[in-house]
Amino acid sequence: MNVPEMVDRNLQLLETESGSYRALLHIDSDFVAFRGHFPDEPILPGITYPVIAERFACKALNKTLILTALKRTKFFQPAFPGVTLHISGKFTDNTENITGDVIFTDDASNKLSQVKLTLEKYA
Repeated sequence: MNVPEMVDRNLQLLETESGSYRALLHIDSDFVAFRGHFPDEPILPGITYPVIAERFACKALNKTLILTALKRTKFFQPAFPGVTLHISGKFTDNTENITGDVIFTDDASNKLSQVKLTLEKYA
C-alpha cells in the first residue's frame, strides 16, 4: 500500500475547533516506506510528511486537492515504526488555491515536523 492509500484508509479526523483541524494517524511497522529507509534502524522518510499533509487537507476540507508547492518543511525529530502521528492544521481558502500549515507531533507531544504548503483545487 502506498502513502496516499495508507493515509486515506487510516487517517482518523478528530473534532475541529474554530478553523483548526486535527487527526490521528497510526503508522504500523510494516508500512512500505520503512522498508528502504535505513532498513536496520527505520525512520519515517521526510518526503512522507508533505504527502500526509496533502491527504489530511483533502479529508479535513472534504475537497479534492493537489499539492503544488512546499513553502517550508522542517524536521525536528525522527518518527519510528509504530508511531501515532498527531496532526493539526489550519488552512486558508484563497481564490485560486488553499494554503496550509500542518504540524506533526507524537504521543508525548514531541514536535516531529511542520509543513507549510499550497494546494490547488482540483475540479
